Amino acid sequence: MSPCNPAWARSAHGGLNVFVGFLVLLPWRVLGAPTVTMQQAVPVVPFDTRPLGGPWRHATVISKLIQQQPSPGVATPFKTHIKLLHTSKALYIAVAATDPHPAALAIHRLARDAYQGDDDHLTIVIDPLHGARNAYVFQVNAGGARRDGLISSAHHWPNWDWNGLWDARTWRTAQGWAALIKIPFASLRFNPNHSHWGFNVSRYVPRDQLTLTWAGHTLDSSVFDLHREGTLAGMDGLTTGLGLRIMPYGLIAASDRGARFSHKAGITVSDTLTPLLTGVLTIRPDFAESEAQNEQINLTPYPLFLPENRRFFLEGSNLFAFASGLGRNFIPFYSRQIGLNHGQAVPIDAGVKLVGEAGPVALGLLGVKTAATTGLKSQNLFAGRMVYGLADGLNLGVIMTHGDPSGATTHATLYGADAVWRTASFRGDKNLQASAWGARSTGTPLTGSASGGGWRLAYPNDLWNAGIQYDVYGAALDPTLGFLPRPGTRQNKLWVGFNPRPQGGLLGWARQFFFQLHLLYNTDSNSRVENWQVFAAPFNVRMNSGAHYEFDYIPSFQRLQTPFEISPGVSLPAGNYQYNTYHFEAQSPPSRLWQIGGVVEIGSFYDGRLTRLSNFVRFSIPGGHWSFMLHSEQDFGYLPVGNFITRLYALGTTWSANPDLSLTSLWQYNTVSHRVALSNVLRWIIQPGSDLYVVFDHDLPTLTPNSPTGGRTFAGNVLTVKLAWTFEP
Repeated sequence: MSPCNPAWARSAHGGLNVFVGFLVLLPWRVLGAPTVTMQQAVPVVPFDTRPLGGPWRHATVISKLIQQQPSPGVATPFKTHIKLLHTSKALYIAVAATDPHPAALAIHRLARDAYQGDDDHLTIVIDPLHGARNAYVFQVNAGGARRDGLISSAHHWPNWDWNGLWDARTWRTAQGWAALIKIPFASLRFNPNHSHWGFNVSRYVPRDQLTLTWAGHTLDSSVFDLHREGTLAGMDGLTTGLGLRIMPYGLIAASDRGARFSHKAGITVSDTLTPLLTGVLTIRPDFAESEAQNEQINLTPYPLFLPENRRFFLEGSNLFAFASGLGRNFIPFYSRQIGLNHGQAVPIDAGVKLVGEAGPVALGLLGVKTAATTGLKSQNLFAGRMVYGLADGLNLGVIMTHGDPSGATTHATLYGADAVWRTASFRGDKNLQASAWGARSTGTPLTGSASGGGWRLAYPNDLWNAGIQYDVYGAALDPTLGFLPRPGTRQNKLWVGFNPRPQGGLLGWARQFFFQLHLLYNTDSNSRVENWQVFAAPFNVRMNSGAHYEFDYIPSFQRLQTPFEISPGVSLPAGNYQYNTYHFEAQSPPSRLWQIGGVVEIGSFYDGRLTRLSNFVRFSIPGGHWSFMLHSEQDFGYLPVGNFITRLYALGTTWSANPDLSLTSLWQYNTVSHRVALSNVLRWIIQPGSDLYVVFDHDLPTLTPNSPTGGRTFAGNVLTVKLAWTFEP
């Protein structure tokens, strides 16, 4: 069975002869042996290497991945055989993954960038500078779907929004499945004089919740933990070619509102100034293909956070990550502030970006000029970030932003500094993290302190996960190019989790328990309590099947300084409120074709009561060509000032002919606007970096900072056809 084998990977022997013939015509160099013990040869069931021929006979071999969880080091029937080699321009990875029951492979999705956590998949992490600071992640599932991301020193988990130019193809075999992956060096930043790269690879088998890795085999390890990565030696003789990428686009659009027909064109030019430094220039960029945001119901007095999904801003975005553990509480540079003003699109005339690393220094610079619109002048916006890596996992950084997208002030500037330290060898092989930061803004008319700062100490391990964090945000701290939902607060966090894994006996039905206690205590700048919350999970278990069941008790306190309209026509008066929430959750195993889950929350709410029902159903056709999602959320509030019912429904479908051609549809309806929003995106990846999009939006809402569902304005019906191409001279 071969869902999609391109010309470079097609043959009667599983798809490699033409590809190998191409390789033989190029200068190539074999990878050196990894400098970790996992390189040692062991008995394995290898795939047939005869069709590979040519240089593959001399390729570096990783003949075994070792179980990392649930039972580190224990042998499994899931054998994985990997071969690696490179030409001067690209890295090639061939993988054979044996499975004792190939018919049981889980493939839920084929679309580009689709979530793969429920699928049989491979994850490859490449750290070209071997500095354990920044890395690239490439993921491919057994159906050939591709996903990629960036890892930064500030965050332990990848930013999956990044898109690189690479390719992968898979096919089913009688023994399991196989993959062939090509990663051009032009998609990476590396030092051509540094022949040792950080590298790791893992394989996940969802039906057994089984993870196999090459480097890092303890339960406290993760393939994304760069401090546990292995080494690829012999990575020399590499080049990015000219390093020049020219990416023009053109689009036509038809709408039933405003200008009925329109057209637009623009261009982005990316140049590898050095193998470690990339410059990007964009002129009149357009983001018509950006996916619609999932609507959210917001019953808090704080604004919603929305992720970035525009390609220009995602390139090198990991270099702008700041501090550790701040999450959505404070982001000094939040690129979604650019190109949007109170939910309305603001055209971008041009933008320039410089990102890269040189020795211990990582650098990110961004400048954007927005166009003048009704009531808003043209703006020049800037963000800069530099991180210096010291020995033993310590990174020191600075950040600066300048400009105000809203035009409210012309001299708004923010300065910040941070330090992040990580180790994977505390008490032998445990993880320990520490972080500190400080920031100050100038040029805005707000009163109070314009400074902020904080620190964090965390012990994130499998059995025990604990930490403490303190952050203070001045009332006048105003990151005009960032995200700060709660200025003028002091925020305290303390958490501890005990997560035992039963070893048979009466509790043998459970894979892992999670007993959690989280304390949150926030005050204003005058030390008056603003809110606190206790999150206690006396029962939280993941079953051996993958099913999940949870009960939480959540007492909370909230002080409203001003009236808060929680729902149209229902406004809570200022005052102190204390209430209790009881949270019940259940989900079926995610590896199966059907997954069903639900959340029920009941209890007091402010000075009344609230019942929240949230349910979802997911279904995939075997092979992942069709997938469906149905989600609903209903909130029933009963308050002395009035009752409210808020409902949100979403239906998502994805059809994928293969990993390069997919149609995604998202229908959403909420009872605040009483309108149906529909977004359809047809994407054809003609070749990596060259895409055709056909987008139809019906009453697609744009989101503004705060209302029960984010605040909606409607754009009407718009049909857009966009062609983007990548030329590499």
